[in-house]
Formats: sequence, C-alpha cells, structure tokens
Amino acid sequence: MPVFETFAKRRRRSQESGKPTIYRYDVLPQEFRVQVAYIWQDVEVALRGYQEQIQWWRSLHDAFARELGVFALGPHTSNMNFPALVGRSGGNIYWNNCEHFLMNDNDVNQVLSLIEIVFGVVNFEIGQLRETNRAPWIGEALTESLEELNSRFKEHSLGYQFEGGKIIEVTSQYLHSEAIEPAIALMHNQQFEGALQEFMNAHKHYRRRNNKEAIAEASKAFESTMKTICERRNWDCPPDATASKLISILFDKELVPPQMQSHFSSLRSTLESGLPTVRNRMGGHGQGRDPVEAPDYLAEYALHLTASNIVFLINADKSQ
Repeated sequence: MPVFETFAKRRRRSQESGKPTIYRYDVLPQEFRVQVAYIWQDVEVALRGYQEQIQWWRSLHDAFARELGVFALGPHTSNMNFPALVGRSGGNIYWNNCEHFLMNDNDVNQVLSLIEIVFGVVNFEIGQLRETNRAPWIGEALTESLEELNSRFKEHSLGYQFEGGKIIEVTSQYLHSEAIEPAIALMHNQQFEGALQEFMNAHKHYRRRNNKEAIAEASKAFESTMKTICERRNWDCPPDATASKLISILFDKELVPPQMQSHFSSLRSTLESGLPTVRNRMGGHGQGRDPVEAPDYLAEYALHLTASNIVFLINADKSQ
C-alpha cells in the first residue's frame, strides 16, 4: 500500500522541526505497531493461494514462541491445533497470536525480533519467487511490504531499517551520540539558527528517502555554519561564497591556530573534498541529461560528515 502524505504528518513534522532527538531506539509507538499489523495483512493477501496461510504462520509462531520459552504469543494456549478456530485474519489463530504480541508486548527488542522473523520469511519468499520466475505480481506485492515497513520506521523517527533480511540500526549509536546530537545541541546553544534549520531539514528529507535533497540541505548547513562564524567575527565574506572560499577564509583567519595547522595538514582538503564534493556529484550544480540517484548510505554519510564538520567548527569558534 502507498504511504500517504497526510496533513497531520506535515503538521507534526513542522512542529518537531529543530528538536534535538532525531532517531528513537527504545520505543515502538502504538501507531507504528498498528501499521505493521496492516502490512502483515497485505502479506497474507499477497500469499493467499500461493501458500497455506495457517501452516505458514504456525511455523513462524511456533519458532518464535519456542525461542521465548512460551507455548503461545497470545491468549490461545490450549490445544494449538487451531485450523477450525476462527480468527480475525481469515481463521488464522496463529496470525492473531502474533498480532497480539506485536500490539501488547513491552519489550522493544522482542517485538523487533518478531517483526524481523516475519519479514525475514517475506524476504525469503521474494527470493524463491524470483529464482523460479513464478507469480511476479506476488513478488512485487511482497517487495512493497518491505518498502512500507522501512517507510514506517522513518516516519516515526525509529532508528531501524530492514536490510538484507535483518533489522539493523540505520546509524551507529556512537555516531548519533558523539556527532549528530552534539552538533544539534551546539547549533541550538550558539545561535546558529539558519544552519540548524537546514540540518534538521536534511534529516527530514533523509527520513522520507529524498536523498539528493538531504545531501543538498546538509551542504547548506555546513556552509551556513561557516558564514555565521564569519559574520559573528566581522570577517569579510561574500554573500555568494562557496564552501571552498569559506574554508579558505576560516583558515586564513586562523580559526585553527597556526601551531596546529601543520598537525591538521589534511583537514583543509578533507573539508573541501568531503561534503561539497558529495553534493556536486549528486547534481548540486545541475545533474545533466541523466537523473542522478543518491543511495541511502551516501545520504547517511553526508549527514554524519556534516555533523562532524559542524562540531569541529563551532568548538573551534568557541575556543577563541
């Protein structure tokens, strides 16, 4: 199913703009859980007639219940031979027990484990369908279910994605706590409002998988940080200065102390050839005849690089 851009979503994103927290790891909102249940229903509809649903869900249910050391994931525990019992999902009590666990269990890691197992099976079925060239429309529907799951993770600012048959954290906890959050806090506390707005816009675009826009906004945040430092220090800075020109000004004005510049001999080239180069290669100056696609990992790299650059520059500014 398509993920709709509702008024409420746009309004919520606007209200959350500028707030420090970007990704959450320790909570799964009720709305997200309900959306996952809807995706499971889509999976079952897609597989109807291709698989025997009760056996499919029974194998999955029993495997996970066994790992947890329980007889059932939901309220139905006596005589687990349920083909005659009627549940909400077409008579599939095993599906209902899985849904009960999804909606009610408080252990985020265990709920994510169940989600991973279900979509791991979906991922396996996609592979089987492709290898045998059978029912391509089913494979397409199952692929859409994986894409929606990842969209829902991003929609709720949850730091997870389903990739390669596994749920992974979309960004390292270390990078998040040591670069991204400090960058946001520094921009808040040191009056870099323009750069902060652009940095948050970059994250909003990234969550919506608008990767080229995310890279462009990240580059703007980097340049705005340097322009703000120049303005605060009354350094002459052309309004249309490029990133390379801004970096030259900061080094010429010895934002990095002279005695440290030899130690940071590669810093200037790193700043100049890092984020600006990524932006330019993604169509920052016009993408030409053929559209340029920006993969997720490149957008994530741009966000991390921006955060590290901003932390360095603002701390250098504070130290003088």
